[in-house]
Amino acid sequence: MARAQDASSSIGIAISRAIRERRVNLGVSQEELGNRADLHRTYISDIEAGRRNLSLRSLFRIASGLGLSVSDLLKIAESKTEILQDSLISPVVAGH
Repeated sequence: MARAQDASSSIGIAISRAIRERRVNLGVSQEELGNRADLHRTYISDIEAGRRNLSLRSLFRIASGLGLSVSDLLKIAESKTEILQDSLISPVVAGH
């Protein structure tokens, strides 16, 4: 069960990071993305900060606002999940 929660948490963080990265690369403010996605700026901020979970409806709206399909956004997030998982593995200290 802990592994499922870890995976769920990792993908949530990865989606948040993918959204922020894409938005910044486009030179779009949170407010502008909110307008494009018909969502409030504070909701976008909360998603990017990992304080909220996305509904499917919001995921579709945000992906569209970023000029992506949901599958493309998830592919970006999936690549970030692999990076996150690698960074969570602590190195083994010699002799322990």
